[in-house]
Amino acid sequence: MAQALRAEECDGVLDLVEIIPEVVHLGSEPVKAVFHVSVSGPTSVSARLVTPDGSVVNLRPGGERGDPDWYPSYVFRPEEQVGRWVLQVDAETDTAELDFEVRWDPERPRFRTRIIGFEAAPLEIDEGQSPQVRGQAQFFTDGRWVPFAGQVVLIAFRPDDDTEWIHLGRTVTDRDGTFTTDFSPDTSGTVRPELSLGYQEVRELHVTVHHHSDAVCGKPKIKTLHTPLRYRHRVYVKVDGLPATTGKVEIFASSLGKAGEGICPNLDGWYVIYTQHHSGHRWRAHLVNTPSDWSGWTDVIP
Repeated sequence: MAQALRAEECDGVLDLVEIIPEVVHLGSEPVKAVFHVSVSGPTSVSARLVTPDGSVVNLRPGGERGDPDWYPSYVFRPEEQVGRWVLQVDAETDTAELDFEVRWDPERPRFRTRIIGFEAAPLEIDEGQSPQVRGQAQFFTDGRWVPFAGQVVLIAFRPDDDTEWIHLGRTVTDRDGTFTTDFSPDTSGTVRPELSLGYQEVRELHVTVHHHSDAVCGKPKIKTLHTPLRYRHRVYVKVDGLPATTGKVEIFASSLGKAGEGICPNLDGWYVIYTQHHSGHRWRAHLVNTPSDWSGWTDVIP
């Protein structure tokens, strides 16, 4: 699976920036990642990687001036840093950035990890408000716990009337391992942070959402189609038994959190939302600012 920026998301002569694979899993042997860069005219290309601790690794372009496609690559050794890496590409005056994750084998973690000091405030909100969460990621080495920089933290949420956890946010830890971000629940439930490296036993907090609307949203029906450049989601919503005509639908990817939103253009209950390609390929949706039911997870329809 590859992660990509297409022409409409790039600048100038850059047509495509692609990472293969989009998540690098470290093991006992080196793993090679290829970075495909496509340009629309004769130009020179330079590329570099920024590691989770901020170090820079320059890449050999892997192409000749005038070639439309460039293939710089990097071999990840088993001891490489895990966390968020960033690919930076320059093509004359044009630039592009694409981040990706490097993870260790969940069955063979290199270090013990934890999240401490998790807080959320306020814990009682009106609909539409966004609590702020914070905490610090750490790993254990040489007999002590130290900050874990450059790690992807997912904000997981479980509505009171559901048994499944969903991701409502994504952030990256700073150099001191701390993170701060907002998330937007539309109903009361429990929130916790999760390192994308794997679930940690962490503090869970309950958020109460007060609603000021009697309109009740039924469980949305969602169909997700794969197109060449992105995903197209058609979501059908009823409110109080009738097709929804107003309001905003948010859609979430199981591997990422919130991925997009949209309104109902034809007043017929159907919402159309486009999102970028993401790993995981399972989706759910809900109508914002109503005591709404969530759709169940749905797979991509080829």
